[in-house]
Amino acid sequence: MALVIGATALVLVIIGIGAAVLLNRDNDAATDPSNPQVTRGTAPPGATSAPPQVVNSKADEAVKSYLDALAAGQAPVALALGKDQPTDTTFLTDAVLADSLKRAPITAITVSPPDDEYDSSIEASYKLGDQQVNETFTVQKTGDNYLLYDITQNISVEAIRSRTLPLLINGVAVQTDEVYLFPGSYLLTSGNEYANYGNGALVVKHPSDYPNAYDLRPELTKAGADAFLDAAKAKLAACVKEQKLRPSGCSFFNLREREGQDIDEKTIKRTIDTDPWSNAEPKLDYSDPAIAEVSVTVDWSITAKGREDGRSGTYTADGYDYVTVRANITENPLEPRFSS
Repeated sequence: MALVIGATALVLVIIGIGAAVLLNRDNDAATDPSNPQVTRGTAPPGATSAPPQVVNSKADEAVKSYLDALAAGQAPVALALGKDQPTDTTFLTDAVLADSLKRAPITAITVSPPDDEYDSSIEASYKLGDQQVNETFTVQKTGDNYLLYDITQNISVEAIRSRTLPLLINGVAVQTDEVYLFPGSYLLTSGNEYANYGNGALVVKHPSDYPNAYDLRPELTKAGADAFLDAAKAKLAACVKEQKLRPSGCSFFNLREREGQDIDEKTIKRTIDTDPWSNAEPKLDYSDPAIAEVSVTVDWSITAKGREDGRSGTYTADGYDYVTVRANITENPLEPRFSS
């Protein structure tokens, strides 16, 4: 029994030594002098892991490394070249950058060397998709390394972001009123086929560029308008067919019996005399873009049979109502609601 215990202890000692050796090898690899260009850095707030620090001994090399990193879809490397780190990296990822590069690859990168060793303004040119970009980057030397003052732009989406209709940028949900973006192409969507955000394209040409997102307010798509009008027409048609004094959901059609009058609901016949939808132009509610709405004039007439003061008779009525139709486009199926 003593021999078995001793053998087990020996195995544990050997395993412990092996683990220590492997751990030391990993630590050595992180600071391997044969690979001085990339070392471990400190993660900015919001980042899931520490980005590498890319060492550039020349000012123009820093700018070239930054643009090359963007062109290659390497978000952590681009981040590492910033003098200051953004407070939110939700949209500063390889996946978001890859989606941008599909629409607008970064090509034809040219970086001019500084005029002298004290020059901190570096001129660069490149193509973002089919757009030519010429920009001056400001760098700062820290020790033997150069870093860029600006690597991202923070864009306000407060004017277009809603609490009821999702906003996604390159497929990632927006949770704040301000987002940080690399230069690139960004597609704004709602995740709902019935609504989009303007033409959906937001292009950041360079870190100092500030595109206006206000024009990308939510809009009803053609598919959304068609679906909304189809549902509204079906709702109105159902109300027309409903032989009741007060059809459900269409209060503008309500009838009221006079004193002494008794109308036979089974004889009620409603008709729409003109097409209320011929010039209908639905849109999204400005204050709540999850709601589609349209206002139409309903020109109607009604006939019914009944009795009044003991005598049989046929009764008629007609009129028109200015009716507003609303429906929540996030509901499936759409449920139009009428009000007048």
